[in-house]
Amino acid sequence: MLRIEAVDPSRISRFWTLLHVDTPMQVSLAKVPAMWIVVQPLIRSVEDEASFLVTQGAEVVGEFEHGLLMRDPEGNPFYLEPNPDLHLLDDGPADLEP
Repeated sequence: MLRIEAVDPSRISRFWTLLHVDTPMQVSLAKVPAMWIVVQPLIRSVEDEASFLVTQGAEVVGEFEHGLLMRDPEGNPFYLEPNPDLHLLDDGPADLEP
């Protein structure tokens, strides 16, 4: 479960539902707007997911060896890192012949 507190829950809900992750989400009104989230894209590379999220109002703040530090449209930071299982989607069916 991804729990997010936001100043504008409806706006942030729309943004976070665009992420390509397989995680249930609950968004509520924030008493203090601060959070830290690590996201592993389900079906895209970090670069592709970041490019998409920038078109939706996110911002890249910093680049690191294994991911990107970003901010959502309210300025809340999150870290986008590679999904270690992403390569499994590209391998296709296993070769069953000896």
